[in-house]
Amino acid sequence: MKMKAALLMLSVPMLFVLASCASKNYDESNAPHFSVSSEFAAFYRFGPMQGGGPDLSLRRGERLRVLRREMGYSFVKIQDGRTGYIANESIRPAPEPLPAPMPRPPRRLRNAAAPAPPTTLPTGDPNAPFPQFRF
Repeated sequence: MKMKAALLMLSVPMLFVLASCASKNYDESNAPHFSVSSEFAAFYRFGPMQGGGPDLSLRRGERLRVLRREMGYSFVKIQDGRTGYIANESIRPAPEPLPAPMPRPPRRLRNAAAPAPPTTLPTGDPNAPFPQFRF
């Protein structure tokens, strides 16, 4: 009986530890917006253990979308569409981007006078290919 109680007391906390280590997945439509918070952040296309080092170096303020949040690194999509991994301590939540502003129609003035017709200068021969000016 004591053995079962001890096993139960050890297994319940282990379940909570394993549940907290689980990754969180998002799809493209609900992926949260993040931005790079460190001066430079290494971006790995296949993961931080890939041979050859990072593929890119992202600068502070660059925006990205987190597709899967894991322990230590997150699988992200950067602005040019590439996906890869970045360290969790190098990113922070960013506000949702503002929608693009709608173009304003040109304003009309109520009492504006009609535009003046273009002024023409006197020419010599009206049938000439180019106007000839007399001074």
